[in-house]
Amino acid sequence: MTLNPLPHMRREPIGTVLVPLLTFFQVGYMMGWASAPYDPRWGLRHPRRAAVMAAAGPAANLVLAALGFLALRLGLQAEFWGIPPAAMFGTDRLVVASAGAPGWMDGLGGCCRSSWS
Repeated sequence: MTLNPLPHMRREPIGTVLVPLLTFFQVGYMMGWASAPYDPRWGLRHPRRAAVMAAAGPAANLVLAALGFLALRLGLQAEFWGIPPAAMFGTDRLVVASAGAPGWMDGLGGCCRSSWS
């Protein structure tokens, strides 16, 4: 394993260079993929390391779920104690349409209005 991006770029130039650049200039964010070689004999030589690597993905998902639960819990606690969403998020609407957007898009923001508005 390496943090050097060059081996990934040599192995998968479309997914690590071309597609991220195209998506960045077209939609404003990067999307791509990378490929890394895997030697199945490595898992036989290092079974504990292979088990830890196999558990890393589900563990990361559990950590992300816990962080999301914590954020939701803090938001509900703030609402219970009477802290308006504007104090937490800087606005009373969680979804705000940009200027010139159709009316129905701005209406989506209205669904998230709090009782303090």
